[in-house]
Amino acid sequence: MDGDQRRFHRQYICLDACKRGFIEGCRPLIGMDGAFIKGPHPGQLLAAVGSDGNNGMFPIAYVIVEIENKETSVWFIQHLIKDLRIENGHAYAFISDKRKGLSIAIAELIPNAEHRHCVRDFYNNFKGSHPGLTLKQILWDATRETTIPWWKCQMERMKIESEAAWQWLHPKPTQHWSRSHFKTHYKCDMLLNNLCEAFNSSIVKARDKPILQMLESIRTNLMVRMANRRVAAFKWKKSVGPRIEKNKVESGYCIPILYGDMKYQVTNMEGGQYAVDLGKRSCSCMRWDLCGIPCSHAIACISRRRQDPFDYVDECYKKAAYLKSYNPIISPMPSIDQWQRHDPNPLLPPLYKKQVWIPKNKRVREQGEPPAATSGNRLRKWVYDKFKCIKSGKDGHNKKTCETSSTNAATK
Repeated sequence: MDGDQRRFHRQYICLDACKRGFIEGCRPLIGMDGAFIKGPHPGQLLAAVGSDGNNGMFPIAYVIVEIENKETSVWFIQHLIKDLRIENGHAYAFISDKRKGLSIAIAELIPNAEHRHCVRDFYNNFKGSHPGLTLKQILWDATRETTIPWWKCQMERMKIESEAAWQWLHPKPTQHWSRSHFKTHYKCDMLLNNLCEAFNSSIVKARDKPILQMLESIRTNLMVRMANRRVAAFKWKKSVGPRIEKNKVESGYCIPILYGDMKYQVTNMEGGQYAVDLGKRSCSCMRWDLCGIPCSHAIACISRRRQDPFDYVDECYKKAAYLKSYNPIISPMPSIDQWQRHDPNPLLPPLYKKQVWIPKNKRVREQGEPPAATSGNRLRKWVYDKFKCIKSGKDGHNKKTCETSSTNAATK
């Protein structure tokens, strides 16, 4: 408060279409992350993002706060719990980087919920004291393993390779970072918080604007996104989305043997033996149980029965569930000059801060992380793959970089 005037402090936004779409059509997994506001009014934008039936990001809610800490994280999650009507924490899973505020807030407010840590952030903490490609590979193998015996084998590899690295990793609660200890009813085996990364990337330009313009830009972005996804769903050629892949290639190496009603023993020619129950939609490798999409062993059994593997995909990936997410409509709004004002003391904007540097529009990538696939790189690759050199007639270069022309010039 500035005297009789009120000043903008923080704001929580959860559009009704996003709330209903998440509750009715998305899996109960929520990614949480924050991003800096780059305009003249400093602060941070925290977001909660879900995953739709095509494994795409589905924005749920977002807040503008002065800083990301325990207080603002608790305030955000309290509003989110109320909006989503979260009463049983066992029904939801959260994934975030290992930020102290978010971790503490989730543990305090929803202690029964599964809380996964982004493995990329987890590895960045690990490699600070235990660098090396071998240890990196073992750690990522341990995170990807889907059964506890397989996970234990990777931990033994880690212990043999580096006792110190094993001692650092072993006390860490495995349910935070390895698929082998994830619960299966979420139907999502996600290890990375890419949902929030995708959302933050989609609002990069909006975060460089004043508060009202930023909020309007984000709302418009979500409105267009909902409409486009709704239209795209009707063009699906299958009963599931185009991102839901079948492991048909690997299933060719599997030999199923029927030993009961819809129960098979599957032998992989490359090694391994698995028990598949098509009735329960389960495989001993646990991949089908974790994500709801038939694994290669299950597909071999389904193909033996001459059935379509898409019929065994979990309902959360079907077109009907996808449309439930995107059927709610975000209504259009008139511009601010058409709004009716009833408050004689309008809200003051947050304190202005002059920018002393040009804010970056791209995320700072970690050491060893591959560069982003920019449109320029893709265009350059397409040009060199598509066209031939007019001097030599070969692919991959032009006349300026042609070795034939340079050799001829040197000879002369």
